[in-house]
Amino acid sequence: RESMELFATRKQLHEMVYTHKTVVAVQTMVVDALMAADDHLRIAGPKTATHPNGKYKISECAEHMGAFTNLKDSILDIIMNDTSKSLQEARDIIGRIRSRQLYRSMGFCQLEDNTSLTRPLLLKGVMDAADAAEKDARGGLDMAMLANGFDRDSDREMDEVWDGAQNCPPRHHQRHENGLNQQGTEVLSQGDIFAEVFSAHYGMKDKNPLEKMRFFNKDMKYGIHSLAEKIPQEKYWNNMPKTFQTKYARIFCRSKNEAKQLKATEAFVRWCDDTKRASPFPSFSQEH
Repeated sequence: RESMELFATRKQLHEMVYTHKTVVAVQTMVVDALMAADDHLRIAGPKTATHPNGKYKISECAEHMGAFTNLKDSILDIIMNDTSKSLQEARDIIGRIRSRQLYRSMGFCQLEDNTSLTRPLLLKGVMDAADAAEKDARGGLDMAMLANGFDRDSDREMDEVWDGAQNCPPRHHQRHENGLNQQGTEVLSQGDIFAEVFSAHYGMKDKNPLEKMRFFNKDMKYGIHSLAEKIPQEKYWNNMPKTFQTKYARIFCRSKNEAKQLKATEAFVRWCDDTKRASPFPSFSQEH
């Protein structure tokens, strides 16, 4: 029983601590900040044939131990104390970490044990769901206008909105620049969210770790002929879980815009419905 509880504690720690939404949000924000600074910041290291000046990008420091040892936690302070415009995006992200304006979890759902879902597939599925929701919203607006007597073929003002690139003002086509669709409302872009597919298990994925363990009988005298024995499942059946591994899918929103956060949640719920999965559990307070 004690051994099974040990492995159960391992699974609980992964679910409650190591993959906690706040942990994932902060570590992703640190990565985003370092990526934003990668082309604009150099770390000192040994001079080599590939780096004759001894200057390395952050992403290149892993290529040489001398440069990697100079890449310390102080890199965040170095970025924050730099006033160059090129590092503004990285400073903004680090500033959000320190002011607790973290990326928000938009919910999570449990996956089936044999799923082949990956992060790219999940991200694509949620974005497809967001695009489908956008089309549904446009179709509903179209029907509402027709019901109110708008004639798109004769109304010049509506032509400018609906006819596409030839008649729309330039700002309506800057979806990835200002996050707006043709109707001037917020649109969810792929950069606004990131996906996570993760699992928590007893140490051997879907296998029972006790199957690999052997135990000595306390009543036996130890000697050169003592043998460790496998304990049959019948002896600890009441302490054995139904499954040794649980898989989850989770979506985060990078944007602080509440409209985009709502669209991300709606897209995730729609993806769950489309893939016949249970509706996602809501996100909890970011305070914990």
